[in-house]
Amino acid sequence: MKKLAFFLTVIFTAIGIMAFTFDGEKNNFSILYASGPPAGYSGGPDSDYRDCSSCHPGADVQSQTGWITSNIPASGYIPGSSYTITATAKGPGHTKFGFQISPQDTLGNFIGTLVNTESTTKLTADPNFITQSSTGTTGTDSLSWTFDWTAPAEGSGEANFYGAFNIADGDGRTGGDTIMVSILTIREFITSIPDISDRRQKISLYPNPASDFVTIDADNSILGSSYHVIDQAGRQVLSGKVNTAITIVDINQLDNGMYFIQVGAQAKMSFKIIKY
Repeated sequence: MKKLAFFLTVIFTAIGIMAFTFDGEKNNFSILYASGPPAGYSGGPDSDYRDCSSCHPGADVQSQTGWITSNIPASGYIPGSSYTITATAKGPGHTKFGFQISPQDTLGNFIGTLVNTESTTKLTADPNFITQSSTGTTGTDSLSWTFDWTAPAEGSGEANFYGAFNIADGDGRTGGDTIMVSILTIREFITSIPDISDRRQKISLYPNPASDFVTIDADNSILGSSYHVIDQAGRQVLSGKVNTAITIVDINQLDNGMYFIQVGAQAKMSFKIIKY
């Protein structure tokens, strides 16, 4: 009888260890991903739009708008400038969240440079991807993360911030979570003068560099257009109308440095000027 009891004790102990180990593997897997998934799960074209649903099966992946925002002006990013990106996951009734974001073009080429600025986020082994850290998973109904992005060289074109978000169910396992994807598209601020010969429009700015005034010399097709003076941070510092063939822009009060003057609807023409 004692031998039978001992034998049963050994069996149940082994089963308990196996169950603990099995569940522990799941929890360890969950913890591993709580500190950030590996690179390539942002929902971007670099990995055929793979997102976190491959490891967190559950409801169908849903697309959301506005989950990725930035302080980049509507006129677009200025090459080489630094901006702040904010990612926000939303899940009423949930307390555990995760994300991964990567800036890419539509072909999957990486655009610009990600810069980690908080303890709640981290770059993956591939620095083209940023994700939550182990201290950045807990929130009430929603959770936001911020990081910086340095814009790429001139001529890089649109940047798409592809993001995948995990709204976890909090059971310590990978199943049953809800995965969302979101995209933020940012255009490049055009700093070079485009070819306008086909538009039969002629415009020039002088002097450049300038200390007090810049003259916009335009033909009749430009008259009535707006102009905007933009600083290197993308902020509009002056604006007005091109109402005559010769329009004087007073830049005397501006700080010394580089500016851009946009002329025409949707900033169809852009000129770089230096104020000294």
